[in-house]
Amino acid sequence: MNLAGALGASALVAALAAALFALGASTWGVRRPHPGAVSSGRRALYATAALLTVAMATLAWALLRDDFSLIYVASVSSRDMETAFKWAALWSGQPGSLLLWTWLLSLWLAGVARHLPRALPWARGHAQAVGGAALAAFLVPLVFLASPFEVAAVTPADGVGLNPLLVDPAMLIHPPMLLAGLTSTAAPFAIGSAALLAGHVDAAWVRAARPWALGSFVVLATGNVLGGWWAYTVLGWGGYWAWDPVENSAILPRLRGAGAPGDAPALEPRHGGGGLLARRLRDLQRAQRPRLLRALLRPVGDRALLPRHPRRRDPGLGGAPCVALPAARG
Repeated sequence: MNLAGALGASALVAALAAALFALGASTWGVRRPHPGAVSSGRRALYATAALLTVAMATLAWALLRDDFSLIYVASVSSRDMETAFKWAALWSGQPGSLLLWTWLLSLWLAGVARHLPRALPWARGHAQAVGGAALAAFLVPLVFLASPFEVAAVTPADGVGLNPLLVDPAMLIHPPMLLAGLTSTAAPFAIGSAALLAGHVDAAWVRAARPWALGSFVVLATGNVLGGWWAYTVLGWGGYWAWDPVENSAILPRLRGAGAPGDAPALEPRHGGGGLLARRLRDLQRAQRPRLLRALLRPVGDRALLPRHPRRRDPGLGGAPCVALPAARG
């Protein structure tokens, strides 16, 4: 039995079960109402984040140990790679970048679940249900379609390694920062969705979501700037992103959410902010569309590949956006 494969796959399956439990328990607790069920849903979100941390650590361990019995490790790493780029190989292919994405998403949503009982008690059950549904939507393809823990029938002596264009210091910082920024948009989205579901569309949810929206804007902007710097230093085309539509798609959530942090005073009912309030809710919802496309359509490691280079894409995820995008319709 392959230890890394079994441990990582088991952690993903358990994380999926925990996310579904968070969705079910939080929904049950809101509809009854049952505070104990809502609290159980919050703990399930914490468990999902912990299990995904185990999966991330297991894949990193396999990469550092050159465990080429895992198909993903053999496809993105090799024995002669520097240790730093073995770390970077974790998010250089679609299964690995999807795992990083889901792990970061779980951390943001666990933070929201911890914050809301104090800031917005009436919204916590709804927000936890939204978070559980979002995590389950990404864990399903991770478990059934693009698992990074699939074991090869025959273990190769060495792996393929990274594409030469990805062997750059920017590979160590830009993809994690960009994915952290993209997944962070789920935090204000969960709070805004909770306000809609609970029927409390007032300024209270705006005050609760404002620090999350501001933090999301800063982290995503940092990822965008790092992408422009990488484009400039590697390709020398003036830093323009026309060569990479994925980088362009990463700007769209920032443009959608740019006004949210500064709109809080104008959204107060005494300022007549009802129409603007509804518009900001729609903006947070629509900001999820490019985020979903960015996660499912192309691996983060291929962001630097020119058209003449083949793209490593898992065909099993081709239909996933057809399922995920209707959830983000505005």
